[in-house]
Order: sequence, then C-alpha cells, then structure tokens
Amino acid sequence: MKNPEFPTLQTRTADILLFGKKWHIPYEERQDENGTLPTNFGVVIPGLVYRGSWPKNIDQLLKIGIQGVVTLYSHRDIFEITELPILQQRVQAANLHHTIVDIQDTQDLWTAAKQTLASNAISYIHCQAGANRTSMASLIISFKHMQQRHELCDKKTLITLIGQSIHHGFDWDKENHRKILENVLTDSVSKKLIPPSILS
Repeated sequence: MKNPEFPTLQTRTADILLFGKKWHIPYEERQDENGTLPTNFGVVIPGLVYRGSWPKNIDQLLKIGIQGVVTLYSHRDIFEITELPILQQRVQAANLHHTIVDIQDTQDLWTAAKQTLASNAISYIHCQAGANRTSMASLIISFKHMQQRHELCDKKTLITLIGQSIHHGFDWDKENHRKILENVLTDSVSKKLIPPSILS
C-alpha cells in the first residue's frame, strides 16, 4: 500500500496546560482539503491504520487499500444517528469489515484502539470530524503499536504524537478535551505503555 503524500506545511506551537504544567507542542498547520481524501486524513501506522473524518466516499478508501472501517460513534449526536445506517450500507456493499464503538468515556477509546489493532486489516478509524475522538484513539493505537514493537516512547516522541493530533484538528484549547488527553496519558502510564517520567 502506498501512503498518500502530504506537502510540507508551516510549523506552529501550541502551549497546552497538562498536569498543571505548560507543554510546548510543535505542530504543522493544515492545508485546505482538496477533496480527494476525507477531512483530517492522516497516517497512524504506515500500511496498517489511517484516520480521518466521517467517510462520504468509500471508493476513496478502497483506492488506498483500506480493508476495514472503525467508526467512533456517539449515540447522542443527531448527525451520526442519521448517517450511521447509510455508512453501514456503504461499507457492507464494499465488503469491508466494519467495527462500531459507541464512545461515551475514555475506556471506550481503549476498546476502539484494541479492536482496530486486533482486526489485522488495513483500517480507517474515524469519528465525525476526525479530530477529537479519532485523535485520542489514534494516540492509544500508536502507544500500543510501539509496545508491540518493543519501542520506547520518550518525551520527544510523545510531543510529536500530540502535535500530530493537533495537526489533525484536536481541540487542545478546550478544557474538556485537554482533560480527556490527560486521562489517556494517565491510563497509558498505568498500562505501562509509556513511562511515568515523561509526564513530569
């Protein structure tokens, strides 16, 4: 599978308050979408997991080799309630594996990440905008994949991963989303995916 190519973009810095301290997170600002791929499309694990917004055109995913779709669903969202049956039909017609996870709390993000990696399919994970739920699930997937490969997640790697989340639309300036990020990082320490020292 050939990964889509993205242009080099201007780097900016987000000053995020996490665990009572200010973190300086470099990130690349996004270019206007050209319509060939879903909004906020990106690579989580090259050749294995990709991410983005609610897919409107399944053919776009088929062209890049996607074999399964993981939908991070909210049963409280009117758009998603309406669009989910339509998406299910399109995914089924394309003979793609479809996993649907109702995201109500942080633990559901862990469930989505686990099921994405367990599918052994080239997967596309998404929520509605491909920004917040998708970013947090993608972060967990990255941590779990690094652990499987016996790779160390140091502070530099963590900052890079958070920067990628911001690049793909994560609302870092909203307190409720920062709290979810803190919960994901705290859980990752307790699950021994990342060392506690990098959060200090």
